[in-house]
Amino acid sequence: MEQIKEAIAMSGLTMQEIQQRTGISVPNLFKFVSGGNPTASTLQKIADVTDTPISINPKKRIISSSYFTN
Repeated sequence: MEQIKEAIAMSGLTMQEIQQRTGISVPNLFKFVSGGNPTASTLQKIADVTDTPISINPKKRIISSSYFTN
């Protein structure tokens, strides 16, 4: 995800510093930088520590559970 890569680069923090502040392992950070699929919670942690807004733009339309009936 390009936004994560840019946020980390612009923050001036190392991956180890981000790991210490977020609890997200360095291998997972690298996975997210190279196109992994982080949760909204993970994105929020990275956005908070890098002081950079990160937006979520789902590729698939999410259907409300109210569309499903028993």
